[in-house]
Amino acid sequence: SPPPQSADTSPPSQPAPPKVATKWLRPHREAPAAPVVPTPQSAPAELRLATTPPPSLSDRELLSEALRAESLLSISAEGEPRAMGPSRVPTPLNHPAMDQEAEAATRARLDEVRVELVARGYGAVTRRQVEGLLAPGAQARVALVEELLTDRKGDPARVLLLMAGDESPAVRAAAIAALGGSTSRELVAKALELATADRDLRVGRLAEPIRERLR
Repeated sequence: SPPPQSADTSPPSQPAPPKVATKWLRPHREAPAAPVVPTPQSAPAELRLATTPPPSLSDRELLSEALRAESLLSISAEGEPRAMGPSRVPTPLNHPAMDQEAEAATRARLDEVRVELVARGYGAVTRRQVEGLLAPGAQARVALVEELLTDRKGDPARVLLLMAGDESPAVRAAAIAALGGSTSRELVAKALELATADRDLRVGRLAEPIRERLR
């Protein structure tokens, strides 16, 4: 028989000690982000409108620029804040008065804008109509359509035609319905054209009753 094996009396193996870094590592730090340089696309809309030639502005932008320039001149003349622009935000009380050079430049800008507005057929549009047209809320613009139905001042038809291209379907529907109820056959025909081309259902369904008025 094989001889008995002797018991293993060697000490159990110990785990290797962890390695200790002998050199301190600098913690990782992200490089600071480069400053954002404003581009023409990121410039404030008001600044862009003020520096764009009037013929290059859309009808809405042109009316907004006229309102902005008129408000600045009003502040300069009266020395008190007025709500200005499509946002209707009052100018701060500490708004510095314009010097003569700035006032002359603003007045020249307003004259240029007004010439372009007259050339596009907006010469008779009132300030109140422009303010309502540029109101930030769709409900306020729909309310303007209701006012224009009985407004004998300015040029309600011209404003309604512009509002018929509003970004809000509710405003477009109200404006096109108002045009469709006009006594002018030309305006009714234009309302039918706009309603037929509109992709929104609430606007498109106006086409048939307007078509009936042309028969």
